[in-house]
Amino acid sequence: LYIIFFISLYVLATSIGWLLHDWVDTQKPNPTELYNYYDGSKSYIRGLLAAVIVSFPIFMTLALILKRQLLKQSSVRNLRSRKILIYITLVGTFLLMLGHVIYTLYDFLGGNFTDSALKHLLITFLIAGGIFWYFISEVKHDSKTT
Repeated sequence: LYIIFFISLYVLATSIGWLLHDWVDTQKPNPTELYNYYDGSKSYIRGLLAAVIVSFPIFMTLALILKRQLLKQSSVRNLRSRKILIYITLVGTFLLMLGHVIYTLYDFLGGNFTDSALKHLLITFLIAGGIFWYFISEVKHDSKTT
């Protein structure tokens, strides 16, 4: 269940992130950024929305089931697969945020800094930072209970 939970989390977070990044790009397109050049059909948005529609119920259902299981059986906190997936998620979200800060600073130093770059950074920090914060608090709670 934890593997499916984390896969659905990754799909959901990535899809929502791409949708929000695309929304920022459509508000004020930056012609100097390569990823803004597309055919205009925006057919990929259907795919992102489909991913959100499919992954959200799976994620929420498993989140409730697994949280309930943690409350009933505290020994679940010590499952190796759970710990590994949490630490992979922590490392991944940290690297994502670090990479985005480096990319934003790179743009700033190159004189190509826009308000949409700040919005992209904010979106990344809200999504990845929220996930990071939640799982860091889980690790802290796990260490207190064991």
